Amino acid sequence: QVENYKDSRRLNEYVHQEEIMNVESGARTNITLPGGTRVALNAGTTISYSVNYGLKNREVNLSGEAFFEVVKKPDKPFKLNTEYVGVEVLGTEFNVNAYADMDWVETTLINGSVKLTTKGATPQSIIMSPKDKVVYSKAADKLSIVSGVSTRQEIAWMEGYLVFRSIAFGDVIKKLEKRYGVEIEIMNQDDNIGTFTGSFKEDYVNGALKILQDIYNFTYTDHEGRICIYFKN
Repeated sequence: QVENYKDSRRLNEYVHQEEIMNVESGARTNITLPGGTRVALNAGTTISYSVNYGLKNREVNLSGEAFFEVVKKPDKPFKLNTEYVGVEVLGTEFNVNAYADMDWVETTLINGSVKLTTKGATPQSIIMSPKDKVVYSKAADKLSIVSGVSTRQEIAWMEGYLVFRSIAFGDVIKKLEKRYGVEIEIMNQDDNIGTFTGSFKEDYVNGALKILQDIYNFTYTDHEGRICIYFKN
């Protein structure tokens, strides 16, 4: 359908409209943006962009986690906005983990080159190289970089894997909630639980919890999608 916008007000309203996609917890999906850039969206993720994306610029907004394969267009750099950091690229592959309920934002570069800029009180910028992983701490408003990371592990979620590297147990639970679309509540937190490192691929949340039970001393109840975890004294 082609619209002829002779009314400037209607044209202005159209230009400011957005395409929005929400991925529910427990799901993943793939989309192709106008112009061919491909995006894989993880569970609990929202992506949005203007209906005139690609005409003058290529800019998208993200909350959650996504993997981007950006088509190279030197005259129109691709810009990704999250609440705390922005990423600008020409043509590349990268992964961004920017869930609102997490204390950090992670950006991992697979191929190409990107410029990452924070949005805090004192903006910081860094040019990333392949296999670089930049972590932004929301609380400290600081960037840290790790070079030579396993990019395969960083995007393993696209194949259904959950990968954890020295992650607090509470953050592990948040990932399980998104992955399986359930509500999990820790009823009596163990202050000495430490962090978790590991990976697994399970179709159901009960399988994931049984793996964690082999490491941590807890029981749990499951009632209509609401799971309660009880640590043993």
